Amino acid sequence: MDLAERFFGDLTRDVMGEGSFARLRELADSIMDDFAERNMDPRPYRWRARPRGASV
Repeated sequence: MDLAERFFGDLTRDVMGEGSFARLRELADSIMDDFAERNMDPRPYRWRARPRGASV
């Protein structure tokens, strides 16, 4: 769940943080543009958290 939250958080920051959209189509096009840009240089999301109680 945390990776999905991270993905949508990044999407919100990168796409919707730029301003408001007058039409749903503008928002959808902006999201698809962001996906296309990310796919040009794909990097996997990596889990970096340590379990509670794990030693360093």
